[in-house]
Amino acid sequence: MHTIFKSEGNNTYLYDHHSRLCMLIHPSLVRCQKDKNEDYYSAKFEYLRQHLLQFDDCFTLTRKVTPQMVFDSLATTPSVVFEVTDMCNLKCKYCAFGEMYEMGRDRHFGNIEIEKAKLLLKYLFNIRKVQLNNEFMIGFYGGEPLMNIEFIKEISEYALSINDIRLNLKFSMTTNAILLKKYIGYLSEKEFELLVSLDGDSLSHSYRTFPNGKPSFDIVLHNVDYVKSHYPDYFQNHVSFNAVLNDHSSVSRIYHFIYNRYGKIPEITQLLNKNVRNEKMDAFNKMFLSKKNSENEYLNDNTKVIQSSIPHVSYSEEYVDFIKDYSICSLLPTDFINDQLELYYPADTCMPFSLKTFMTRDNKILPCERINQDFFLGEIQDEVKIDFKKVAEIYNGIYKSIANVCGKCLAYKSCGQCIFFMDKNTNSVWKDCQYFYDDNRFRLKKSKIFSFAENYSQECFNMIERIYE
Repeated sequence: MHTIFKSEGNNTYLYDHHSRLCMLIHPSLVRCQKDKNEDYYSAKFEYLRQHLLQFDDCFTLTRKVTPQMVFDSLATTPSVVFEVTDMCNLKCKYCAFGEMYEMGRDRHFGNIEIEKAKLLLKYLFNIRKVQLNNEFMIGFYGGEPLMNIEFIKEISEYALSINDIRLNLKFSMTTNAILLKKYIGYLSEKEFELLVSLDGDSLSHSYRTFPNGKPSFDIVLHNVDYVKSHYPDYFQNHVSFNAVLNDHSSVSRIYHFIYNRYGKIPEITQLLNKNVRNEKMDAFNKMFLSKKNSENEYLNDNTKVIQSSIPHVSYSEEYVDFIKDYSICSLLPTDFINDQLELYYPADTCMPFSLKTFMTRDNKILPCERINQDFFLGEIQDEVKIDFKKVAEIYNGIYKSIANVCGKCLAYKSCGQCIFFMDKNTNSVWKDCQYFYDDNRFRLKKSKIFSFAENYSQECFNMIERIYE
């Protein structure tokens, strides 16, 4: 199957889904699909049709998860993240564990059990499979992690003490920066990778308040400024920012504030649009701002675009995904392209534990901190308990129910739908899946990506070089 699309620069491209060849073509080739005159372009299209273009309308999505694959994924997990505490010194209005979301219901606040955390860490070290890249990240998540600094210190020291297999241990944390000045000495000494939550200027940051409603902006800025001035090398090399987009801000406003003050480009996320409580939907809709729409406004004003921000916008991520997953480059290490038989998992769900292993405050094991904790895959009691066969069955059962729909989606390699965020009515969700791409929608997606590449050709070239360096 192939797709023909035009960029905003009026250039015409042909993309073949089987060979993954994408080429700039003469517009006359478009009419040759229907009008088969005996001319040069008709002959050229006929040649492409016979030798390169495929006309299948369904992709093979039958790969299954096995218990051994789950175990191997855990044995090579690049990171373990501990929910240090679910207590927080702020009460952000858009918090995923707050009043706006279902995950905020019936939460009992407290700290993680340190001995259970040590059991998991020791278990992961014992089953660890040696890799060429033996880096292992230990992350601390909240709530606000610094409200349980003693756990962070003890686990960090414990990990170093049991590191008999000589892992390259690193530490990371997400923080709201309220207690940052108090503990920066320890964090800099251990070279923590620090992700600071800062939504931009005072108005952009105004949803991040203390429980009494008082703004947190001035304290956060004071503490971050302190780190920048007193620990400049650490700040430059280990501190980054994340901002949540909302109706008080914009992509342009966030980029310019943080870049002008700190010389860094933040990652920007939009509000989580899953599991919103019905009675809070109006408040959510008022607060929500589309990242893509805000990025378009930012990019349309060339005079205000910060060049170093280009690799961080969504179109850059989509362009990189295209090069890695949809272009012929993705097939180069394998056999000849027309002999390829590839199997894919439906949806956008990663292999369990392939990106990280997450331990909740109440001793549950999940593949990610973003999903509802009802979907735990194991737990820590007197020992670590994970039924690898059951985990595989859970994944395969969901995959089987959605494979037919996913197999007809042209964006099957870059889906944005995690199975753990699916509606309970599976049939309904996949009937009207917001991530489903037919030919028309796929054509529009590729048009936007290639228009971006034409406008920022040097930046896109640099991104390709970084992929394959």
